[in-house]
Amino acid sequence: MQNFYLTVGQKYRSEMHPNGMHPDGWCRIEASDYTQAMRRAWDEFGRNFSRVQTEREFHKDKSFYPKGELKVLQ
Repeated sequence: MQNFYLTVGQKYRSEMHPNGMHPDGWCRIEASDYTQAMRRAWDEFGRNFSRVQTEREFHKDKSFYPKGELKVLQ
């Protein structure tokens, strides 16, 4: 399994996110590949997320998310 990272948009800074997410944190998705990670993101969040990144893509951006990991999809 690989780790993928889902983040949400800035509108959820002032508006409650339906899944309890916040733009200062992320949801880690454990999946076999990017396609499976996207399927799980859509199943769990519908349209209520901004992006899903690979571990390599996200690693350099973690400092932008001070609340850290808010949720895990296994």
